[in-house]
Amino acid sequence: MSTHRLVSSSSIRLIPTDPPCSNFDFVDREFAGVSAICLTAQEYIRHWRTAKDWQANIESRDLCSAVRPLLPGQLWVVEVSVPELFPSNVRKVGEIILDATQKPTAQRDFRLFVCARVPGSLLVLQDVSAAGVPLFFSVPSRLQSHTPLFGCEARRLGRKRSMP
Repeated sequence: MSTHRLVSSSSIRLIPTDPPCSNFDFVDREFAGVSAICLTAQEYIRHWRTAKDWQANIESRDLCSAVRPLLPGQLWVVEVSVPELFPSNVRKVGEIILDATQKPTAQRDFRLFVCARVPGSLLVLQDVSAAGVPLFFSVPSRLQSHTPLFGCEARRLGRKRSMP
């Protein structure tokens, strides 16, 4: 199952403005495209391990292995892109990982949040206060720029992969 919608940057802010991510200065931050895909933890880890950023960096196997036990069996992977990246390069700025094994509520519930990957960092939910305020910790990531959308790992600079 997959959904896609456009959201205003006032409702989502994932593009860092401080170095080392200054290579996103060209991005129009007015709108972000959001696609939600339901994946197994194994499918997501496989995608994350093989994804290359624009400079051909790949993620540390140690980080992928360390995150694997934190993931529930089913995930909502919310891929976040911007108009400058999506149409021609089918790439994303990052993704938000939510627990798809839990029933969502009408109220904001950070307990469904597992982690988010943005250029240069993996943000992991550490705790939620009694008042509902989330506390995150950041882990350095080798992926320093945009990466392919799920299923588009072989596409770069207009090269298309034939699907089986």
